[in-house]
Amino acid sequence: MITWMQRHKKYLVITIWISTIAFVGAGFVGWGAYDLNKDRAASVAKVGNRTISVQEFQSAYANHYNFYNNLLQGQLTQEQAEQMGLDKIVMSSLINQTLLLNYADELGLLASKEDVIERLRNNPNFQEKGTFSKELYYSILKSNRINPNDYEHELTKEILYTKLENFFKLPASTKEIEIFTSAFFMEDRLAINTITLDANEVSVNEEAIKEYWEKNKANYLTKKSYTLELLNLPASETKFDDKALESFYAEEKHNYKHEDGKLMSFDEAKEKLIVDLRLKNDKKRALESFLAFKKGEVNATETKVIYDDDTLFPIDKIQIAAKEEVLKTCHYQRCLRCD
Repeated sequence: MITWMQRHKKYLVITIWISTIAFVGAGFVGWGAYDLNKDRAASVAKVGNRTISVQEFQSAYANHYNFYNNLLQGQLTQEQAEQMGLDKIVMSSLINQTLLLNYADELGLLASKEDVIERLRNNPNFQEKGTFSKELYYSILKSNRINPNDYEHELTKEILYTKLENFFKLPASTKEIEIFTSAFFMEDRLAINTITLDANEVSVNEEAIKEYWEKNKANYLTKKSYTLELLNLPASETKFDDKALESFYAEEKHNYKHEDGKLMSFDEAKEKLIVDLRLKNDKKRALESFLAFKKGEVNATETKVIYDDDTLFPIDKIQIAAKEEVLKTCHYQRCLRCD
């Protein structure tokens, strides 16, 4: 349950409106409680010029708790809420909201008493026969354990959020629309004409060609080539008895494990043991052959000319190798001498 909540919390928080207002008229539910205010201070955080009060945090925490509890069909416990870090989610959300309110303050946006009164009058939860009822208003707040001053304070913030949202909905001017559409529907006009050239009509001027070549001969070079004497060492096909494989397994069994980290038995690792032991022996044989080839005790098995664009050889090493230098390319199981 906790895993599911943690996996989805970043999406769920977005859907929660941290306001007492959203719950008025829905009936009181036994929400969760969180006491962040250990020293009974007036606020839990200050963001810009605004503070987040203890009461705001506790109210937001209760609303979050109720939201998750409803999703989990009433199965959420306080311990589970702590495990998922519900207090941190609430605090992060409150800080983001308070940052928006600070920005609204910088823009000079205000929520006047008239704005609050108008919002209250138009709330159908507080109306009787289409008219605002002061008695009903106080009755609903009392049944939900909400102080009228706290409710109207939250309502003021909601009005500011709405004004800030409308502030960003700037309509595009006619000129801006024209500029956008002209760029969007802009088209290039392209004229195509076919030109043919008959090779027989081209006159050859040897002097002009020679003059052009003199100026551009650096562009007409043959590929740089390298003559290599190769000693190819084919992979062995040595067969091993169980005794040799068991001895190798005893030395290297820590390298043979299942995906869950458990060691493979000898029988489970046998096929890999054959390949690895053969490779180990081949490396030893390759090193011995390399030393013999370097001393001239073994002749090359092949002579080959390669070019700078040959990707089958270590060109970067060959380009800087001295003449007669012997290189080994174990990946290709061969030794080579550069000429």
